[in-house]
Amino acid sequence: MKKIELFLTQLENFEVANFYKFKFDSFMPSSQNSILKELKKRNMNVNEIDKFTIPPKNYLETIDKDLVCPNCLSNKYYNTKEQDSVTFSYVTIDYNYDAKICLVCSYSKDKVDNKKVKKSLFSVLNFIKKRSGN
Repeated sequence: MKKIELFLTQLENFEVANFYKFKFDSFMPSSQNSILKELKKRNMNVNEIDKFTIPPKNYLETIDKDLVCPNCLSNKYYNTKEQDSVTFSYVTIDYNYDAKICLVCSYSKDKVDNKKVKKSLFSVLNFIKKRSGN
């Protein structure tokens, strides 16, 4: 069994549907075939995939909303260290941060938050630069 097939068997129906919706096009044809086989095995039609992306009501009642992906509602994540940089005038500052990334749709609230912090930091630095006359 391929890794993709094993992974798909560990997902709930709504997670498989979201996996298809968000990531199908990024896979090679052989992996796409594995995804389509899994959908067929679960009686999911790709033309009606959106109706399968909603988790069951009992799932929503039993989960901690802070521990699920806000994009697809899956609770399957992996943790990684990300690297980013901020360049201001002639100085570049590299930094690392921890990010939790959804295995189903690849959304990362940590990456979104990092972009917001980075943007606000850059705005503050520009403000200081303008106020100092440089």
